[in-house]
Amino acid sequence: MDSAWMAIYFSVLASTLMFTDENETINQRPANVTFTGLLRNWYDSALLFLDRADYTKRPDVRTPQAIAILHIVFNNVGDVHRHQNMWAVAIRQAQQLGLGSDESNPDESFCEQQIRRRLWWTLAICEWLPVPHRVPCLHEMDFSCQLPDEVNDEELENASGGSRLSRSKPRPVRYHIAMAQVSKIYYQLRYMLRLRDWGTEDVARFVFDADEQLANLITDLPSYLQFDENSTTTTEERDRQYPFIPWQKKSLAKVLLYYRMAISSQLQEHWLDGSTDGARTRAICMSSARGLIHSTLRETVDASKLRPWAITMNIFAASAVLVLESLHTEEDFSTEIQQGLDFLERVQAQNLVAEKAVKFLKEMNQDH
Repeated sequence: MDSAWMAIYFSVLASTLMFTDENETINQRPANVTFTGLLRNWYDSALLFLDRADYTKRPDVRTPQAIAILHIVFNNVGDVHRHQNMWAVAIRQAQQLGLGSDESNPDESFCEQQIRRRLWWTLAICEWLPVPHRVPCLHEMDFSCQLPDEVNDEELENASGGSRLSRSKPRPVRYHIAMAQVSKIYYQLRYMLRLRDWGTEDVARFVFDADEQLANLITDLPSYLQFDENSTTTTEERDRQYPFIPWQKKSLAKVLLYYRMAISSQLQEHWLDGSTDGARTRAICMSSARGLIHSTLRETVDASKLRPWAITMNIFAASAVLVLESLHTEEDFSTEIQQGLDFLERVQAQNLVAEKAVKFLKEMNQDH
């Protein structure tokens, strides 16, 4: 039995369960096994096979692959510290394998190159866009790996280079590329803020620059990933032909709302203490926080599709920003704050992050 492949197998099962309605699994699981028990069983099995593969001793590309897949599971089962520690292992092994160096892989095929770049940038994206933020163990100067080309999986074997392929055709990897671009913008902002104790004017300049980059990224997105794209019979037919588009469009919209909020909120303490006017930045921050809550709750009534911890943390962060603002201003955000709390309470049964977020927000709100 190949333990490394079994680790990937159970990682896929566990992560898939994160997006599955409990009722859909009733007939597929033993009578005495709960949904949470099944998730824990598959998650523990993935960890068991990683251990059997001696993953900390033997560098293998399947180790960062398995850990990357488990990314959406760790925090849901309460393994916050394991998540951070194993993610560092995944990055270190990827570095040992040369995944972040185009120059170290001169003889690879185009297909091998794109698979390597996709995996590397998955690790970079998740390291640079953690919620809540943590000090990254990967820096931009540590690698030289171009973004993946805009190529479908089925095109990888036949294409010799992305430049020869039509750009008009929607491809799932375009979402991945956009996420990588967002991660670079946010990483660069956080890196600058950590260099020294900057004054308010400097922080404001960094925030304005990052927000402008994010706004330009939004403008440059293809129309099928633009959240405000007008719905027509043509776009509806296109979405039926490419069913990944609606999910990617909604997901990317929430990501962009969250990071516009996260970037602009770097000035929140400054506009609250009066050291900067920040009217435009405050407006972006508040509208993004409210929009994030509204768009998430409007997306579906099935809480199981919103269970992953990253979504939970986004809603928690947006609610916390609004609570903090309401504590210091006369503006009323009570509707959105309550909507955020209601959402977190809906998903907390299989999400320990949500459980703690509910408690924290209620304590914050009591001070109002």
